[in-house]
Amino acid sequence: MVKKTGRPKRKVVGSPQNLAEAAQSLADIGAVKRRIKELNRALNEEVERAKSEAAKKVAPLAEKSQQLFEGLYVFAERRRAELTQDGKTRTISVVSGDFGWCTTPPAVIIKNIEKVLAELHSRQLTAFIRTKEEINKEAMLADQGNALRVPGVKISQHEEFFAKPSEVDAEMSAPSERLKKTVE
Repeated sequence: MVKKTGRPKRKVVGSPQNLAEAAQSLADIGAVKRRIKELNRALNEEVERAKSEAAKKVAPLAEKSQQLFEGLYVFAERRRAELTQDGKTRTISVVSGDFGWCTTPPAVIIKNIEKVLAELHSRQLTAFIRTKEEINKEAMLADQGNALRVPGVKISQHEEFFAKPSEVDAEMSAPSERLKKTVE
């Protein structure tokens, strides 16, 4: 039979023998705890300094990455018909990775929740209402025809441009409309 090993027993440093020694032990515990706090505070300050220095180094790289991404978008948008074979494909693969366009899943956008809830109740479209009185956007996505008839409901879906280098996990994407405004 194998004996289970639990937590190893620690050796007690010393047990106070009287009230004065107990008071000294308590004072020592306080001193040790204060030292731990000092060391943790120093560590946190070091970490904050390191984060600050790293942020300074990362900022220009992030800006360069965004500029390269926007430049790739301009190139791709100008040659979209050629690159996508007139819409037959949406992803362009090159040696260094993939880029192209993708369409986001549909999303329900609600303006004035109370008004939309009242309208759903009045139309008896309770399938679009969760029992905790919130709008069931999944049901609206499943039945977009009825959902769009309700004032204040809009289904949003947009196209995004993406770039995904193959050697690193660093995919970038942004709505095409925003990119068009940025590079114009």
